[in-house]
Amino acid sequence: MLKAVLTRFFQLMPVWFGLGFIAPLTAQILQHTGLVPPMGLSPLMVGLALGVSWGGLTVVRGRWI
Repeated sequence: MLKAVLTRFFQLMPVWFGLGFIAPLTAQILQHTGLVPPMGLSPLMVGLALGVSWGGLTVVRGRWI
């Protein structure tokens, strides 16, 4: 059972990367450049959406690039 949980966890590693690295990086870039996200979203929400989307697409396609 533990092997199955760890296997699934590591299969979703691109999603974790998107949440843990891409999301905060995007938020900081938006704040630093002074860009205002649309529809009253916070920069972190935009980063989370971008990170999860990119990570999910990576898992589905099976490659990072």
